[in-house]
Amino acid sequence: PFAETLKRIKHDMAQKTLNAEERAENIKGNFIILPAKDVKGKHLLLIDDIKTTGSTANEAAKVLKEAGAARVSLLCAAFTRLTDHNIRTRSK
Repeated sequence: PFAETLKRIKHDMAQKTLNAEERAENIKGNFIILPAKDVKGKHLLLIDDIKTTGSTANEAAKVLKEAGAARVSLLCAAFTRLTDHNIRTRSK
């Protein structure tokens, strides 16, 4: 059965504008388990539209595993690669 289990609590800079390292840092701490959702021992399926670096899926899976999920799988509609051509250049 479908269950809305995660909630994104922060909406920082759009991931599409960041490189792989920045994406991983930007998404940290963005998800919480919704109240009354017991994931302990369950095999869960994350559904996402596009996977580029996997930062969003990895962070969501981490939160679910920390809450006791036995296994987390990912289903994406599309996969893409992160290249210098599809991110903006940022000076540090």
